Amino acid sequence: MIIFSIYSMSPILISLAVAGVVIILWSRQQMKDLLYVIDKIYVERIVEKNRVVEGYETDVVIKIFNETDHRIPLVIVKDDVPRELVVSKGSDVARLSIPPRSYVENVYSVRGERVGRHDLRSIKLVFQDPLGIFSEEKIYEQYSYITVTPIYIKIDVYPKIRSVYPGIKIRGASLGGSYDLWGFRDYVSGDDVRRIYWKGFARTGRLMVREDIGESRGRVLIMLGLTKYSWLIGSEGNTYAESLLRLFRSLLESFLDAYSIIDIMICTDAIVKIFREITSSNRERIYVIFDDISFGGGCGSIGILLLNLYRIDLSRYDIKILAATPPDIFSTDRSSISLYLKQNGFRGMIIMPNRDYDKDIGPMTRDIIIKFFSKLGSDVLITEESFEKI
Repeated sequence: MIIFSIYSMSPILISLAVAGVVIILWSRQQMKDLLYVIDKIYVERIVEKNRVVEGYETDVVIKIFNETDHRIPLVIVKDDVPRELVVSKGSDVARLSIPPRSYVENVYSVRGERVGRHDLRSIKLVFQDPLGIFSEEKIYEQYSYITVTPIYIKIDVYPKIRSVYPGIKIRGASLGGSYDLWGFRDYVSGDDVRRIYWKGFARTGRLMVREDIGESRGRVLIMLGLTKYSWLIGSEGNTYAESLLRLFRSLLESFLDAYSIIDIMICTDAIVKIFREITSSNRERIYVIFDDISFGGGCGSIGILLLNLYRIDLSRYDIKILAATPPDIFSTDRSSISLYLKQNGFRGMIIMPNRDYDKDIGPMTRDIIIKFFSKLGSDVLITEESFEKI
């Protein structure tokens, strides 16, 4: 343009060309000055709630700190939000300017639509001169997570369990064995109201509770046989994995409501974790367990989980449960499953959500699994619920 304006000898064109050059040089100098202070720009991500039940929202705040005397004219901030988290309010992308020795923030909300832990690993800032001609990009490693816990669907598996284990009391403070009345004592805060001696209260006005001989809280082992294969079957939001995780939470809540003591085994890749002594008084620990279950994750195969049964004493438990789906079970050949269960003396119950296995996996899938575990001394319970999200 400059050459053309000189050639044409037009004062207007020459003025415009010179102005354009001045603007570009000015913008370039602004960007050079900005590059000297970029290293003193810091970013922080604050997640209001690290755990939300699926379908609920949490706020995310991105703070950008300018610890220099230089004004940042324009910065574009882009958060690394997994697509499984839906941005429901605001935006994870913002154009901001930052005064000297100050900070600005971008606030947005995400809704948890898919069960599991979702990792937010980085924040991208794009610095620009005031006119947006030049830019410099910088990635800030900033790890956060949001765990979407499955919804709780109340289930009643106790009639089936009682039919298999007739000596087990499901309700009340005891799951294991029968017991006889020993006597009465004064009620204290925290006692189960179902043990209050109401007839005595009606006569005397004094709250008493019964004490029993041999009373003990039932011990339950629940193993989550989730593998990566069950995430591949089913529709978005209703994969087999997500149905299984809803079943898993519902089982935990139900047994805690029955005053059980629960030990839990889960698997992530090749690592098996055991959570011990979970009771109704510390039930918040079950939500921490879901922090270890990443979206799309699980065991490499269910055999990894079963191979680690030697780490626990199975004789301690009144009930032993493996929660799984057919893709999880078929992730390891049946001869290996048989070997692991026999070696460790596992005889328990395999519980599966009620999905259309014959259509999705293959004909006779249910019958094959029931017959297989029956030969190993274990029972298979397919719940009435599919645990699909409507």
